[in-house]
Amino acid sequence: NNFTFDFQRAIKGLYTGRTAIEAVPSDRQVQRTFVMLSTQERMDEGSTWNAVPSVDNLTVAIGANGQRPQDHCDSAENTRPLRWLLGRRSWKGSGTPSLAALYFDLGNTKISEENNYFQVQVDKVYDIVIQNYPACNGVCET
Repeated sequence: NNFTFDFQRAIKGLYTGRTAIEAVPSDRQVQRTFVMLSTQERMDEGSTWNAVPSVDNLTVAIGANGQRPQDHCDSAENTRPLRWLLGRRSWKGSGTPSLAALYFDLGNTKISEENNYFQVQVDKVYDIVIQNYPACNGVCET
């Protein structure tokens, strides 16, 4: 594939010379790996997840037969809205901006992984893998 080869050649010099960027950290430095399955699913009103949400295990996030993303595509006569999910969860915003909630300690209990907020620490290394799943129309929309 010419695109892949050209891309690899283009970035080859990024890690050498006086303007080099830092090398990618080694695997042993990784504090946590987030594996997030991106899906399109129909949701019941007020629901924020289908099946078993997971950002740690792709097999769990895909689900068993009957609980896979494609099993949640029936609109039930347009009564179930179509949403994009990450880790099988739909992000739900808050009336209070997240940074203000954290800074002023205002209801920040909603800022949790269950609501698609992920805590990371400065100067730590994290791997984030986003795996796209075919949408309800069967197409991988990347």
